[in-house]
Amino acid sequence: MGIRDCERWNKAALGKYVWKVAAKEDSLWVRWVHSVYLKGKEWWAYKPKKYDGIGWKKICNIKDELKSGFCDTRWHTSRYSIVVQGKLKTRDKLVKFGVCFDDKCLMCGEKPDTRDHLFFDRFFSRCCISKVSAWLNITEQHFQIDSSWKHWSKSLKEKVRRKVGLVALTALLTTFGGLGKGSLG
Repeated sequence: MGIRDCERWNKAALGKYVWKVAAKEDSLWVRWVHSVYLKGKEWWAYKPKKYDGIGWKKICNIKDELKSGFCDTRWHTSRYSIVVQGKLKTRDKLVKFGVCFDDKCLMCGEKPDTRDHLFFDRFFSRCCISKVSAWLNITEQHFQIDSSWKHWSKSLKEKVRRKVGLVALTALLTTFGGLGKGSLG
């Protein structure tokens, strides 16, 4: 088990705070942020002051970086479409093209390497999906790409929460798509 991209993990952790401020989550910290920093200003247009703390400035920088994901529905749809349209080059497809002779998953060596196995059948993938869905207060019952996407879309009623949830699911799918290259499984 190797260390993945720490910068991405940090962005994801700070993105959680961005979401909390955007959703006006009922917590002491969010109320403090709104009273001390935002003071009635629109969150997505807010720019930190010169003398604000470095931690707050980092959260604001991540907000600006992730803004398109929160505000543009095309962002998560385009990333997800390669999986939905079946364009992901899993081993089951590569066998058909004659690129390899065995369709077995390189991680477990037991099941055929299909998109559903890659994203939902492996232990690590299921753990991640379960933890993110629990964080969003969604009961993940499908563990199948198409039905999970629809279930998450319907379960997340609030617009910002739905966007965050679908971006999170997309990020997981994108990450799992890279896992077949010999890292985690």
